[in-house]
Amino acid sequence: MHRTNGIAVATSTQSADNDYDPAHLTPFFLSTTFSLLVQITSQPSLSTATLLHNHRMVDVSDGSIANAVADISDPKGSTNWILLGYKDNSHIHVVGQGSGGANEAVGHLRDDQVLYGLVKISFTADDETQRTKMAFYAWVGPSVAVLKRAKTGVHKSSIKSVIKDFAVELQTDSKDELSEESLVRQIKRVNY
Repeated sequence: MHRTNGIAVATSTQSADNDYDPAHLTPFFLSTTFSLLVQITSQPSLSTATLLHNHRMVDVSDGSIANAVADISDPKGSTNWILLGYKDNSHIHVVGQGSGGANEAVGHLRDDQVLYGLVKISFTADDETQRTKMAFYAWVGPSVAVLKRAKTGVHKSSIKSVIKDFAVELQTDSKDELSEESLVRQIKRVNY
């Protein structure tokens, strides 16, 4: 093990007896590890995996999310888009839904927001059959701070635990990519 800029770096030639030299561990690593250990020992009913999971994911248990997903999934329903956003740093809720299509949903996107959308699109496939598919996206506005952008991938995993059936997934800061025409092209490219 050697030090690079004050950080312990493991090398492929190190011996088994010097793998964990505490003198080389960074203070941040030690404090983070200690914090997790305290939580693990103080909450024995929670597993280590649950505690680690809770440090990274967002809460998607708001009942309005399940209702909105059921509405858009109903083949006879008129809802064809939903948008999910942050109630606070750790809770997601429905911020909009409607029946005006992808272009209507795009009208609700702001440059300083991260939102997650699900759009139901009906179109004529190349074989001339009528199809209906879903597109899931993460909108990361061009003015969103770097740290908030970085969390999007992990938070998207939480949201995909509730939104499961979609033909195409994308992450973008371009409203043009989320137009109905663009989404139909992307769905056709993937599925047909």
